[in-house]
Amino acid sequence: MSRYALNRTMWEAASDPGLAQRLTAQPEVALAGRDLTEDEWAALSKGDVREIFRLGGHPFLLWNFALQLNGGFTLPFAQSYVAQLDGLSVTDLET
Repeated sequence: MSRYALNRTMWEAASDPGLAQRLTAQPEVALAGRDLTEDEWAALSKGDVREIFRLGGHPFLLWNFALQLNGGFTLPFAQSYVAQLDGLSVTDLET
């Protein structure tokens, strides 16, 4: 169930600016009670796009999650996002 929890957390944070802010300010509170592995917890709490993707984060959810944590779209954000994913490829999207 952990991959589901990872993706569900990203979906919730992308659709709830308050959760995204808590995730940034107090990850231990925002992630409490979620069925996440230690690696998933660490990646989400840091907003580590590359690691979240590597752990099975769905690309669509990851983009929206990162966008929310950034506060919206900017060209530097998009360039940084793409650079973080450089060299990775989509494999299994099943949650």
